[in-house]
Amino acid sequence: MDRRDQGRRLRGRGAGRGVAYRPGHRPDHLAPAKDLELVAQRNLGKGVVCPGAYLTVEAADLVSAALARREKTITFGVRLAASAESDPNAWRSLRPLNLSMSTNHLPTVSGLRLRYPDRPCGTITDAPVAGGLAYFTANTADADPSSYPTTTFAIWPVDKPEERTPIGSGSGATPVVSTNLRSYADGTVLAWSAQAADYDDQGEWGETCYLRIDNTAPAAEPAILPRKYVETEYPGSGGSGVAGVFVLDRLEDQADLGQRRAG
Repeated sequence: MDRRDQGRRLRGRGAGRGVAYRPGHRPDHLAPAKDLELVAQRNLGKGVVCPGAYLTVEAADLVSAALARREKTITFGVRLAASAESDPNAWRSLRPLNLSMSTNHLPTVSGLRLRYPDRPCGTITDAPVAGGLAYFTANTADADPSSYPTTTFAIWPVDKPEERTPIGSGSGATPVVSTNLRSYADGTVLAWSAQAADYDDQGEWGETCYLRIDNTAPAAEPAILPRKYVETEYPGSGGSGVAGVFVLDRLEDQADLGQRRAG
């Protein structure tokens, strides 16, 4: 199991100033154990929390190291720090420690695309056009049950990856975020991507997508020339299920012409 995908915690119940350590042999009052490695040190105050405070220590690295050494057992102990032994406010009793383990799958993102209207992820040589208020989405998945990842989207100039800037985050299987692109000059190519995170870890960034900025409308409003749907008054012409052909004419304007279908 990849250590990144697992967490092991050593948990005990108590309070006061104390240290968790890995002793060289079983400790007892006749032969105190020698500390081999300090795992953690906590100051839990005077123990005002009722019925007591919890001492939790991450032990994943130590357990993994013991496994790598082919050791069959590993021992942990808890005691007061030497500086606190004479403080009556620090005296505590501890319930037996227990070792717990949890696993976590990294959430993933796929199907990155632009919305409203729908456009593909794009490539650096064939990037879809976008401008003004643009919408971004992706498919998010997590193999863990009852997991609700949050997906963060980021954008940056294609030639300046160090300027990667988060533009928003969303939850759910198909989160959608938006950002205003009017600050970018026409023709600028932007890269963008998304990354999902759950309560324990962040997944890998998704594939890099691209878009090309066009914030300038055509000088003349494009003409839409339908061949069947020519009546503008009710009940109109054509009809449900009747395919229509619509010609979009740029009227000599060489600017890119986009279209959006409704219905």
